[in-house]
Amino acid sequence: MIRRWLDSILGEGYTLTDLDTVLLAGFEEPTAEIYSLICGYAPITNASGASVGMAAIEAGNPITQERLKALAAEVAGQIDGTAMAALKPGDETTPAFTVIRDELNTFRDANPGVVYVYTMRKTENATDYAVDADYGSAYAAAIGDVYVPTEEDVAFLAGFTEPSAEPGFYTDEWGNETATILSGYAPVRDATGTVVGLVGVDMGFVH
Repeated sequence: MIRRWLDSILGEGYTLTDLDTVLLAGFEEPTAEIYSLICGYAPITNASGASVGMAAIEAGNPITQERLKALAAEVAGQIDGTAMAALKPGDETTPAFTVIRDELNTFRDANPGVVYVYTMRKTENATDYAVDADYGSAYAAAIGDVYVPTEEDVAFLAGFTEPSAEPGFYTDEWGNETATILSGYAPVRDATGTVVGLVGVDMGFVH
């Protein structure tokens, strides 16, 4: 259904499908959906406030896999991998942790659309968090919080070797908020060039 209006003429019909729930909701309130473009919809009302139609807009989507890879590699290169590798649970108030957290926060603030940025390390058959950007949420992960990868985490695990990105957008729950995001990853190295973890960068929007 993308770009279906570009070559349309006034009065030309469009047959709705089961996939058009977001479009149909646009007759009642502003809505949006993401494809290779971002498609937004909003109702057109008459003088009495009744919905008489809907306006649609399609904007080029600036969030791509390649951009995510580049952003993740950029921030990974700013992190002191030796200091990150040495962090242990309880070090959240140490200067080493604070420096990395502040770098992540600065990176997020400088890049509109980045909603979450964090670092992780491998621990045998699992992974654990090292530094989580302080984005004002009580749900931020602490040092040593474990995440066990699943068979779906191909891009995530590849990020421990080279910049990678998820194949498409997905939704995630953070507390009481839902976000639609695309994630990218890049390895963090210590002073010798050894990979000691990765940076994860999530771009998208909270709704």
